[in-house]
This record gives sequence, C-alpha cells and structure tokens, in this order.
Amino acid sequence: VFAALSVITIPITAALVLPPSAAAQIPAVQFLTTLIVFQLVPLIAGALIAPSLPPPTAEKIVKALHAIFLVAALVLVVLIFPRLVSSISSVYGFGHLLIIAAVGVFSIAMGWLLGGPTQPYRRTLSIATLMRNVGLCALIGAGPAFARTAVEPTILTYLVVAIVLSLPVRIFFKRSQPVATGAQAGPA
Repeated sequence: VFAALSVITIPITAALVLPPSAAAQIPAVQFLTTLIVFQLVPLIAGALIAPSLPPPTAEKIVKALHAIFLVAALVLVVLIFPRLVSSISSVYGFGHLLIIAAVGVFSIAMGWLLGGPTQPYRRTLSIATLMRNVGLCALIGAGPAFARTAVEPTILTYLVVAIVLSLPVRIFFKRSQPVATGAQAGPA
C-alpha cells in the first residue's frame, strides 16, 4: 500500500518541504518510473504469484531472493565504500548521526505501531518503514538543486545507519518468532 501511495504522497511532501526552486527540478517522469518499476510492479507480481505457490517452493524462492539481495548489497557497499566513508565523515558531528538514528528508530516504532494486530505484519512494516524510499531520496537528492549541499551525503549516511539499525532488529524478530508447524505457518 505504501508503494502505491508513494506516487501521490512523495510529490505532495516534496512540494511542502522543499524550496519551490528545488521542487520544480524533481525529475517527475524518472521518479514515477522508479516507483512503478522497482516498487509497484514487484509488489503486484508477488501478490499475484505468491498465493499459487506451494509453501516449499515459496520458501526456496524467498531464500534465493534473500541471497541475491545480500550479494547485491555487499557489491554495492564495496563499490561505493569510499563515498560512504566520505559521506559519513561530512555529516558527522553536531548530532547529525544521532538525528539520523533517531529518525530510523522512530520509523521502526511507527511501523510496529501501525502494522496491524498481528506480529508478522508489525515486524514486516517496522523494517520496511525504516528502509523505505532511500533510493527515491537519492534520486531527488542527486538533482541539480542540491549540488554542493549535504543532501546526498546525508542520504547515504541514512542508508548505512538504517542497515546498522535493522540488523539487531531483524535478529531480535527472528529469535523471538514463534516456531510454526505445518498448516499453522503464516507470513513472517
């Protein structure tokens, strides 16, 4: 639902938060294409395909996708490591890292509180809310309106902080997850 609503909410938020000159320079077509191709299409495909898969097949696909994600994330970090170090050092100090971490913790808490009555959905929404839209922020932050500002380093720093924050939360969620047996297994 958030991916679908982003098509509406992010342009409105950008118009409210950004200076008019910066909001006018947001690449709307590229922004919408990114949302549709990388968020909405996979969401719809998963919603359509997942119910028809037998549980063992779905579990294998999930494990394969997790492995692909981890490899891709590792490759990304290796490729942009020098830039990550530069980004973090440029926003370090004056409590910036603390503010970024506080936004991340707030995102986790809001995802949990608004995740509905069941724990599996709360867990999923907690992590999804934390990791949400880093790519879209990078797309907007890389525009000419933010050249020679701390926007791009701040976005990269948020990505690192979000990953660091998500790891212990994911481990906690995994260890505190009740063991499901057979037909009782639900979404994680």
